[in-house]
Amino acid sequence: MNSPVKEEPVLVAETAVESHKIGGYCQIVKMKDEWWMYYNAMPLGDFNYDASRADGTGYMVCLATSKDGLEWQRKNVSLYPIRGKENNVVIPNAYGYMFDDPKKSDGYPYWFLTHMQECAVWKEADGCDYWDGLYLLKSKDGIHWKRHPGMALPFHMDSWNQCFYDSPLQKYVAYVRSWVPGKDRCVSRLEFEDLLSFPWPHETYDPNRKRVRKNKLLDEIPVVMQAGPDDPPGMDLYTSCVEPYGSAHPVWLAFPSRYRHYDSFYSFGRDSRGKNENVGVLDVALSVSLDGINWRRFSEAYVPLGMIGKIDAGSLYMGMGMIIKEDEIWQYCGVLSDRASYYRMDQGVGAIIRLVQRLDGFVSADTDHKGGELTTPLLVFEGNRLDLNIDCGAMGEAWVEIKNSEGKPIPGYSMEESVSVDRNGIAQKVWWQKGPDVSELAGQTIRLHVKMRSAKLYAFQFIKS
Repeated sequence: MNSPVKEEPVLVAETAVESHKIGGYCQIVKMKDEWWMYYNAMPLGDFNYDASRADGTGYMVCLATSKDGLEWQRKNVSLYPIRGKENNVVIPNAYGYMFDDPKKSDGYPYWFLTHMQECAVWKEADGCDYWDGLYLLKSKDGIHWKRHPGMALPFHMDSWNQCFYDSPLQKYVAYVRSWVPGKDRCVSRLEFEDLLSFPWPHETYDPNRKRVRKNKLLDEIPVVMQAGPDDPPGMDLYTSCVEPYGSAHPVWLAFPSRYRHYDSFYSFGRDSRGKNENVGVLDVALSVSLDGINWRRFSEAYVPLGMIGKIDAGSLYMGMGMIIKEDEIWQYCGVLSDRASYYRMDQGVGAIIRLVQRLDGFVSADTDHKGGELTTPLLVFEGNRLDLNIDCGAMGEAWVEIKNSEGKPIPGYSMEESVSVDRNGIAQKVWWQKGPDVSELAGQTIRLHVKMRSAKLYAFQFIKS
């Protein structure tokens, strides 16, 4: 697994509605010719959800826009009188996940899955209780939102829950927070055909079952991600952050925040551990799946914590969405220096930073200076050329042999006839002594046999040039 490079903060807490903190959850979506970022913010002194509060702030969904993914401007929508009327709040006293619905359910292209709390400034939240369950909002423009009648799920899931339309599956899929006894925070998955058939499918709710808190989801929806035996004590999964990757046959990627909490820990004065409940540290992991149900999570941190005292030293939450720029993937991450800032109510905590990943660079097959080899499963390809996304640096090289279905080298494409690839590139052409053309093998069942030294192989691809 390969971590991205942390680049510059693109947003920091600067405005009145961000006076306590910014970041946590963020999401980018392409809207016509620009990128939109929905992100969470909170004014100073407004952590607790209080329906009697005059301005009804708490967590808020704010909006920023960008043409290039580098420079972001807050979009002044002036919808709600929260710390003044001039602000970029599009959904007050809520947080959640925005998705584009290709079916345009009820005539609306944009939907938002959220917990909501009644507040004075937004009539759409009238009668809503943060602890009751998940609601759906709908919008024609992504700015003005109204609540769809009914409740999607009658559970309180907390955290960040997702829903989207899975085109290959031709169903809607949701990933939601669950609480499994002995595992604590987990991720559950459900699929369904009608977005607006409420409630979404789940096992019958039993009010007599003991729950962590009122109305918490346990295993009424199948659990697909949870802490394992190799994880440290006190670790669970705070978010899911599932993304399809690839166009025709997508691989599923997930970037869950791993939360190691300090519950029942006392540091004897060394530090603040044990001082407050529900405090700890979070980094971002990487999980991969071919079906969205069975996941492999890497043990290393995909986005690790920064040094103590830095803005990213305590809590990291991966944002949703990716921008692909030539040979790079840009992602965005909400960062906090210390999760305990929830209790200290510090001023201006957090930021949203940009991450840069190599195209297709999430994982690689690596060899050191002593070298190594790998052989692919059987495959059939189209095209006339083989490209490698590989980094050989200055001292490394790679050679490719093509074998037939019986495992024997095909004449003209043997290891002895392979011309080495070196240096670093995302689309390095593979040659043999007779050239790079492999069109005569297209449609046949073959294997690739790769030999490398001091190299990282990220991906291979047959193309038609």
